[in-house]
Amino acid sequence: PALPAEYGIWWVNYTIVDNNVKDSIASGQLSFAYMQPAGPTPGRGKGFLFGMCSHTARWGKRDRALEVMAAGLCGTKIVRSSPSWGSVEKVPGKYDWSMYDELVEEFGKQGMELQPLLAFTPQWAAPADKQKSKVWTDWNRSQPDLKAYNRFSHDVAKRYKGKIRYWEVWNEPDLKGFFRGTLKEYLEMMEAAYKGIKKANPDAIVMTGGFATMNYHPGRNDEPNFQEKAVTLGKKFYEIHAFHQHGTFNHYRQTVDDKFLPMRKRSGVTVPWYANETAIASMDGAEKMQAETLYKKILFAWSRGAIAYNWYDLRNDGYDPKEHEHNYGIMTTDFYPKAGYPAYNALALNFSGMKYDRQLKLGKNLWAFVFKDDKKILIPAWNEEASASGQHIVIKTDAVKAASLDIMGNLNPLPMTGGLTVLEVAPTPAALYLYGAKFSTPHGALLSIQNSQVAVPGRALKCPVQLQNPFAEAKVFQLSLIMPDGITSPAQVQTVKVAANQTIKADVVLNISKKMAARNRNEVRVKLLYEIAGTPLHGAIDIPVNLATLIPAGDFSGKPDFSLKSRDNIFSLCAADPALSHLVWKDANDLSADVQLRTDGKNLLIKFDVTDDVHRQDDSGFKVWQGDNIQMGILIPGQDAHWEIGFTMLKDGRPEVFVWRTPGKFDSEKLAKAISLQVSRKGNKTQYNAKIPLAGLGIDKATLKSGIRFNFLVNDNDAGIREGWLFLAPGIGESKDPKKYPFLIFE
Repeated sequence: PALPAEYGIWWVNYTIVDNNVKDSIASGQLSFAYMQPAGPTPGRGKGFLFGMCSHTARWGKRDRALEVMAAGLCGTKIVRSSPSWGSVEKVPGKYDWSMYDELVEEFGKQGMELQPLLAFTPQWAAPADKQKSKVWTDWNRSQPDLKAYNRFSHDVAKRYKGKIRYWEVWNEPDLKGFFRGTLKEYLEMMEAAYKGIKKANPDAIVMTGGFATMNYHPGRNDEPNFQEKAVTLGKKFYEIHAFHQHGTFNHYRQTVDDKFLPMRKRSGVTVPWYANETAIASMDGAEKMQAETLYKKILFAWSRGAIAYNWYDLRNDGYDPKEHEHNYGIMTTDFYPKAGYPAYNALALNFSGMKYDRQLKLGKNLWAFVFKDDKKILIPAWNEEASASGQHIVIKTDAVKAASLDIMGNLNPLPMTGGLTVLEVAPTPAALYLYGAKFSTPHGALLSIQNSQVAVPGRALKCPVQLQNPFAEAKVFQLSLIMPDGITSPAQVQTVKVAANQTIKADVVLNISKKMAARNRNEVRVKLLYEIAGTPLHGAIDIPVNLATLIPAGDFSGKPDFSLKSRDNIFSLCAADPALSHLVWKDANDLSADVQLRTDGKNLLIKFDVTDDVHRQDDSGFKVWQGDNIQMGILIPGQDAHWEIGFTMLKDGRPEVFVWRTPGKFDSEKLAKAISLQVSRKGNKTQYNAKIPLAGLGIDKATLKSGIRFNFLVNDNDAGIREGWLFLAPGIGESKDPKKYPFLIFE
C-alpha cells in the first residue's frame, strides 16, 4: 500500500493458503526495485558508455521486448547483442536480416545502440573437414572461409551504416571454447573483417574480439600470449582493444593493473580499450556481493581508461541455481530484479556524462576516485581490506552542500563546516556528493581504526583509534560504543581532547567473552559513535572484531576446526566458459573438506579429510597445484614473509611435500624433507596427515599460543585441467595476501 522508505532492492515474502487445506498451497519470495529510472534517454551515449550484454536474440518476441525495456530503464546506452552470423546467413549469399533489423530498431527507439559480434561460423563456411563433424562446435568455432567472412562483414556494416558504429571481431578468441583456430588464422580474420567493414563504412569502428583473460585458464588457446601477439601483430586491423576478465573486483584490479595495462604499454597499443564483457555470478545468495562488484568494476575500469563497460549480463540465461551462466544477470530469467539492477541504475543515473578526474591515494586498500561535471563532484569510495573498519576522511571543498550517495542511489545530507565535510570509506561502496563543487582535497582521516582487530575469547582487545582535529582550535571528541552480546567495555563513553591541527591516538578496550568462538572467518562488529563538540561533524564507524579460532589441545577427535562444504568457499576457473560448465562445482560431493590442527609441542599436526569425486594428479614438484592437492599458507609474526606448502598424493599413490615459498632465511628443500606426510584414498575420500616440525618453521609452542595466521586451498582437477579450488579464506588462491588469512590460537 505504500512505497518503501528508500531506493533499492526489496523483497516480498508470500504464502498462498486455502482455509480448507491444512498446509499452504505455495510460498516463496519475489523481488522488486524501487528507483528513479536512469533511462531511457534519447540519442547515442556520449563520453563513458554504460553498456550491457544481452542474449536478446535467443528469446521469443515478448521476452525480447521486455529485455529492451529493462535495459532502457536502468540507463543502458550500448548493448552487446546480435544474431550470430550462422543464423543470418544459413545459406551462402542469402541473408535473413529480420532479427538484426528488429534489435537495431527496438533498442534504437529507446536511445540504445548495438555493439554486435561478427561470429560464429556457419556450417557451410567452415573448413571442409570440419563441416562433416557431428560436434557442432567443431565447425561453428573454426576459422571461417575468409572471403565469406569478408563479404558478410562488408554487407552487415553497409546495411547498418549510421546505426551501428562498433563491430567486434569474434568473441574470446583466446579460448578454445569460442575459437578453435590458430593465432595466424585469427589475424587473417581480423584483416578480412576490418577491410570488409571499412569498405562499407569508413566511419565504423572495428574492435578486437573481446579477449577473455590474461591469467591461467584451463580452456585457453594453445598459443602462448595469444592476446599480446594478436594486438601487436594485428595493429592495422582494429581501433578498439576489447577485454573481458570475469571475477571479483580484486581479481579484476590485479589483472588490469599488473598484466593488462603493462601488456598494452609493452606492445605499443595506444588505441582505446573497452571492458565489453565482465561480471560475476550471484549464486547462493550472493546478490549483495554481485551488486557491490558491479559498482567497483565499472568505476575502476573507467578510472583505468576504458571508454565503456558492458556488464554480463542483463538477465539470467536460465533457472539452474548452481549454473554460473544462469546467474550472471542482474535480473532473473523471469524479469525479477536482483540487487545489481538498481545498483547499475544508480550508477548510470548519477555518473552518466561525468568525467573521470583522478584517484585519491588514501592508503592501502582504500579506493576513492574523483568524477566531475559542471554541477557537482562525486567521490565514490570503499575499503577493500578484508574485515575492514570504515575510515572517515576530511575533505576540504567549495561545495555549497554535501551528501552521501549510497549504492542504490539514496542521498543522505552530510554536515559541513568551514568548507570541511567527511568522506566515509567503508567496506560497502558509497559516494560523497558535493553540490556545486569545483574542487575537493583530502586532508587525512578525521577518525580511523586499525583494520583486522583480532580477538581471543576470554581476553581484552585494545583497539587503537586515530583522531585528527582539522580545526585551528582545540576540540573535544565524544566517543561512545554500541556493542553486541558477548562484548563489553570498561569505558563505554569517553571524551578525548585534541589540540588544534593535531592527530592523536586513543584506545578503545573491548572485553571478549569466553563464550564467543570463531569458526572460519567469523566476525562481529562494534559501532563507535563520535561527535566533535562545537561543530556539526558527527558519525559512526564500525570496529570489526575478528574472532580467532581456538585450536584445542589433544588428539584429532571432536568436530573439525574448519568444515568447507558450500559454494562460498569455491573459486571456479571454468564458470565464465560455457564449454567448461560441466566442470563447475555442484555440491559438497564434488569437492569439500574437513580440517583439524593440533600440536604435540614439537610439531604442528594437520589432518585434511577431502571429499572429491575424482582424484587426478599428473604432475609432481612445482606444478602439483595444477592437479588435486593441498596448498597451505602460514604467516608467523616477526617473519618477513609467509610460508606456502603443498601436500600431494601423486599418480602412483605416494605422498609428496613441496614448499613454494619461505621467509628469507629458510631453505625450502630442507623443510620439505623434514615434513612427514601420509596420504590415503578410499572411495571418494582422500586423507592427508602432515607433521611439520615447529623448529623447521622457526617457532615454538609459545608462538602457537600467541597466534599465527593460517590458510589453505584444495585444488581440483577432474578432467586434466585445473578447474578451480576450495578455499578457507582469501589471500592464497586468486592473489597472495597473507594478511587476509584467519588467525589461530593454540591451547
